[in-house]
Amino acid sequence: MNPLHVKLGAAALAILIVGAAGGYWLAQRTEPGDAGATPHGDRKVLYWHDPMVPNARFDKPGKSPFMDMQLVPVYADETGGGAVPSPAGRRKASDMKPSSQDSTSALSRRAGTGAIGLIAATLARMPSVGIEEA
Repeated sequence: MNPLHVKLGAAALAILIVGAAGGYWLAQRTEPGDAGATPHGDRKVLYWHDPMVPNARFDKPGKSPFMDMQLVPVYADETGGGAVPSPAGRRKASDMKPSSQDSTSALSRRAGTGAIGLIAATLARMPSVGIEEA
């Protein structure tokens, strides 16, 4: 082997080892569950909940029994339990009345036949591959 290849290989291996050790050290410095967490500070925690099962409430932080994720605190000064407020001009779906038209619009009824027509037209333009009918 060429001595230059040996030196380059050894340097690459050294860089890989130093990078892996640095990544391991950095991962050990941060506790699991701290990523993205906000410190409590002076805020009062009302309860903890699982974001995927928000109706289940817990007294203390930890892992959710439903999902493999950390419980999220709900603070006393939060309004609406973390819901995103809608703009004032927008109407909720529950405020809207159903229309007098049929539930399927003319556009959605035509979309199916249009797709079938497009497929049929594409197949008609394709050359025959020599399959013989029995």
